[in-house]
Amino acid sequence: MIALTSMLTGLVLLILGWFRVGDLVRRLPHPVIGGFMASSGWLLTAGAFEVMVDQPLKIAQVPALLQPDVMIRWILGLLFALYLLFCLAKELIHSSFP
Repeated sequence: MIALTSMLTGLVLLILGWFRVGDLVRRLPHPVIGGFMASSGWLLTAGAFEVMVDQPLKIAQVPALLQPDVMIRWILGLLFALYLLFCLAKELIHSSFP
C-alpha cells in the first residue's frame, strides 16, 4: 500500500508540474499560507505530545502532565527538540559563512 500511494503521489505531482499548476500557489495570500503552516505545526506537536505521554494535550490535563512520572517523558522530548533546533541553527550559521 505504501508503494502504491507513493507511486500515485508521484504521478499526481508529475501531472501538476506538467500543466504548470504550481504557478497558482503564488496567488495565495501569505496569511493563508502562514495559517496553514502554523496549524500543521500545532497538529504535529499535539500528536507527538500525545504519543509521548499517552494523554491528549488539553488544558484540563495540565495537572496530570506535571506529575513526575509523566513529566520526565515530555521533558525528554522537549530537550531532544531543542537539541535538533540547536543543531539546525549551528548548521545554518556555518553554511552562511564560507
